[in-house]
Amino acid sequence: HTSGWGLRAIEDVLSAQFHRIVDAGVPEDRAEPLMQGLAATKWQAWSRDHKLELARRYDIPVLLVHTPADNCHLAHTIELMDKARPATLAEAVEALRVVPEMGHLEGRGDGVRIVVGDPDRPLGKAFCAMGCGWNPSADVLTALAEAGVGTALMVTPAAPLADAAREVGIAIIGMPHEGQDSLGMSRLYARVIGREDISIYPCGGYLMVADHFRD
Repeated sequence: HTSGWGLRAIEDVLSAQFHRIVDAGVPEDRAEPLMQGLAATKWQAWSRDHKLELARRYDIPVLLVHTPADNCHLAHTIELMDKARPATLAEAVEALRVVPEMGHLEGRGDGVRIVVGDPDRPLGKAFCAMGCGWNPSADVLTALAEAGVGTALMVTPAAPLADAAREVGIAIIGMPHEGQDSLGMSRLYARVIGREDISIYPCGGYLMVADHFRD
């Protein structure tokens, strides 16, 4: 997770968010500068070399699959929401809690929860903001609100982003970062590894759920 040199391709990663907010109704000519602005805030010194140096020291191969894994949990969440068709924020939370990686974290105070909005508020037009590099910026939330988005699903946001959502009238359902990453990795393993005889040793916050490997 966030090891290596993924920041060299920051524009490629954020292109996914560009296409998703355009699909949600934000005009392309507005979406482009929004993504450029978000990318500019991410170009900063962010060294992850210490992890790679440790791997080199002990001759451990390392493969970074952060974005592919994110894409897997994004697709899974969109499919789940399409099938559940929740009408309210509370119903959406209950549907998401069925995902084992999310439900497992409930007892640890890091489960799926409503960050902005009331439980009985209509879900409205929902935007799944996961798997696009980072949570949307406050400016992106404003553009999404103007495009008719009523609820955003994302990694549980910091207080300033939650406040920005309140100001523009968007509800937020927060999902645990660890649960999303674990779901993405398990779905990726299920697709790539299948029934190969490969041992997986969960660590570093990864929650492995065997059900994914029976798809």
